[in-house]
Amino acid sequence: MIRGYLIKLTLLVTLISNASAQETQGLESLSTEEYVIVNVFLQGFESIVYLKSIIEPIPDSKSFNIGYGKKVKLYTSFKNLCNDHLKNKKVLDYETNLACSMAETLSVYEHLFTKKELSHFQEQLQNQKQPKNIDPNRIEQINVKLVTEKSILPKKGKLISIHGIYPNKKNNKVLIKYSYNDKILYQVLRRENGWWKNIINFEN
Repeated sequence: MIRGYLIKLTLLVTLISNASAQETQGLESLSTEEYVIVNVFLQGFESIVYLKSIIEPIPDSKSFNIGYGKKVKLYTSFKNLCNDHLKNKKVLDYETNLACSMAETLSVYEHLFTKKELSHFQEQLQNQKQPKNIDPNRIEQINVKLVTEKSILPKKGKLISIHGIYPNKKNNKVLIKYSYNDKILYQVLRRENGWWKNIINFEN
């Protein structure tokens, strides 16, 4: 009886392995630096999350530029409000403090990208690229579980799907387009002193 159980278990494992291999067969692999970038990106998730094993690009018309533009306008609005309040009010109040605090928080967007970089990112986002395979052995974050299309997630499982890793021409900034529980988001990483750092995350 035990022998029969072991045979069935072996067959099941083999079938799962073959299905996974067929799913990723022929797909382009990530480069060594792209794995570094993906792992730095995943550092931002503290709880257990599930990552789809295939990077599937989704064509992006202008949503990235629109989303980024909204953040810049929001920063400008709070900055102007802060300056006006500081200039016209003799006593600091909470409204002034809040406006200045928000302006400082959003200031990261002001010079994050040049116009040429925005155009370059938009061009990459608009052009559909081939899917890429993520090797589970190259994911360093222990709280991240790689899953395939056929994997069954827990009811409260949080799913991450990466849709593209886009570098600027100097390769010192990277834009990651991804979805988190079906919500499209963008993560920006910047190379500082030879290493990659998470800078900001925003939605459309």
